[in-house]
Amino acid sequence: MGSVVVLSTTHAFKSINQQLIYMSDIQGGEQKPVESLLDRIRNLGEKLDESPEQDPFDEIKKEFTRRLYDESPEEFTRSLTESLKTLDPGSLNRLVARAESTLDTYPDHNVEPDLAAEIHYGLGIAYFYRGEFDKAISKLERALELNPKCINAYFILGIIHRRAIKDNDKAIEYLEKYIRHDASSSGAYDSLGMAYLKKQDIDKAIECFEKMLEIGVAPGRAHRQISFANIIRGDFEKATEHLEKSVEIDPEYTDVLYWLGMIHSKAGNPDKAAMHFEEFIKHNQENAAAYLKLSRIYAEGDKPERALELLEKAVKLMQNGK
Repeated sequence: MGSVVVLSTTHAFKSINQQLIYMSDIQGGEQKPVESLLDRIRNLGEKLDESPEQDPFDEIKKEFTRRLYDESPEEFTRSLTESLKTLDPGSLNRLVARAESTLDTYPDHNVEPDLAAEIHYGLGIAYFYRGEFDKAISKLERALELNPKCINAYFILGIIHRRAIKDNDKAIEYLEKYIRHDASSSGAYDSLGMAYLKKQDIDKAIECFEKMLEIGVAPGRAHRQISFANIIRGDFEKATEHLEKSVEIDPEYTDVLYWLGMIHSKAGNPDKAAMHFEEFIKHNQENAAAYLKLSRIYAEGDKPERALELLEKAVKLMQNGK
């Protein structure tokens, strides 16, 4: 996860930062500077909340929903560019030129349909990895016209429409066609579930993620996906259950610790929240929001020195845009 910057805290951070820089100027009568600063930390909750009556879990739902829609087509293209580093771009470009030349020399009607479909499919994959999605769609759809059994084209078309084109209805159409031919693909159910999740169809999304569990190829990810669907639904008890199972299976996915910390913090379990946030920042040392949330927990408890240490770190990260 990239650094989570809670924009609504900017004003609060600026005022706290001034206190950190000019300790001698802190107001508060006979109060010690540290006590005055801790009072400010304790009051951060009021500055962050839109309304004192709002659901305490709203912040989690809003933050996760924002992240769900954050990825842009450009970011997806950049991720494909990273994937291409494992390939030889020169070879890929030569393959594209050769395949296009073959199609120019031997039009589809002069070639066996299955062979022509394979050429179009190969070109579709090449254009997909090059981020040329319109060309990829054209070639993959042509492959299916020539050979309806070229089912992998459905999968790639589903991925393109979900992550690059942002057309979840079309993504669902293609992915469901793929699954009708191959119901054992954990990746297809994963992508289909995400498409439903972005359409706010939580029940169907969870059905897809539970299918991933049945298949058993990536159970840790399946538990994470189920937990995220339940976060959006607002069922934080189930979300916690699946997040904890995910940690047991895939401890390297430390983002889960952030969400566990968030949920326990809002549920009134400060000790558990602190435990998860502490473990999270061991692996993610440039996440300002995590330091801030943990400092608030300690400020409201009995660790004022640790609260100040964390707050100072959060302010420095915010100054650097982290």
